[in-house]
Amino acid sequence: MVQLPLFRIAARPDFVKAHRRRNTILMAPPMLVELVGAVWLWQIPALALVLAIWIVTFVWYIPAYSRLAQGHTGAIRQLTAWHWVRTLCWTVRAALLLWITGHRG
Repeated sequence: MVQLPLFRIAARPDFVKAHRRRNTILMAPPMLVELVGAVWLWQIPALALVLAIWIVTFVWYIPAYSRLAQGHTGAIRQLTAWHWVRTLCWTVRAALLLWITGHRG
């Protein structure tokens, strides 16, 4: 809601590629920890949400960034929509994990 609309102004291919590279460096480790944690907990709903986030990220989100890097600013709308899907999954997963940890002790 903050960054993606700004790409309409700064959607130069070099800027988008640099943003994507830095974002990957920032987000890859926490996403791997998230996956390992979901497998370790073996809570099927939490694992399903992590897999949904990964599928959305790799099937729709990353290709939309590639289109944006090629100058297709229409991809911003698609990125925003898929970002809401990922945000919803992360929110539900966080609530689920809070519930799980509250009922394990």
